[in-house]
Amino acid sequence: MSFADYTFDNDNGRVHSLAFAPVNLKVGLNNSMDLQLVFDPYIHEHTEGGGTANGNGDVQVRWKINFWGNDGGQTAFGIMPFVKIPVASDDLGNQHVDGGVIFSLGIELPDDWGLGLMIEVDTPFDESDNAYDVEFIHTAVIGHDLIGAFGGYCEYIGISSSDGDAHCQALIGAGVTYGLSENAALDMGVNFGLTEAADDVNIFSGITLRY
Repeated sequence: MSFADYTFDNDNGRVHSLAFAPVNLKVGLNNSMDLQLVFDPYIHEHTEGGGTANGNGDVQVRWKINFWGNDGGQTAFGIMPFVKIPVASDDLGNQHVDGGVIFSLGIELPDDWGLGLMIEVDTPFDESDNAYDVEFIHTAVIGHDLIGAFGGYCEYIGISSSDGDAHCQALIGAGVTYGLSENAALDMGVNFGLTEAADDVNIFSGITLRY
């Protein structure tokens, strides 16, 4: 759960978005699969010189399948198909069902470094064209323990779309984590847009709990 997640974008008007307590609930189905429920309980979005939207976001249901590495090893690989249920408040969603699939690979590197690679294929509904697009997302994150219970990471995010009117997005981010215990950790981070189409800045902080 994030305590708060703030985003600012100056591409189509100065847009400020603040999500309170966005949550990803996970439950293990067996040793290699889990079911996830992702939702935003409350979002406040304001466009300078324009309007303001408040309310809940959409709900996403994910099914993660881990093919190897969940019980140890230098690599781990899994896939995660998902579907979005359009329950967002007015002006905060497209009111259409869409979904996609995520492919993720984790690699243990020498000297306690870790590398995570992800490819995601989405089919978001494009309201301007009244049709579904195909969106491709790829990320690479590298992390390392810092001092004591502190860890740090750097991440690159790239987004492209089949929509000819959409521009490619690139972002870079960094953050720190703090292990409270074996089953709890705090995190905070920031992402910066490298291209005009990307969000200019995204700041977040949250907690992960395992039961």
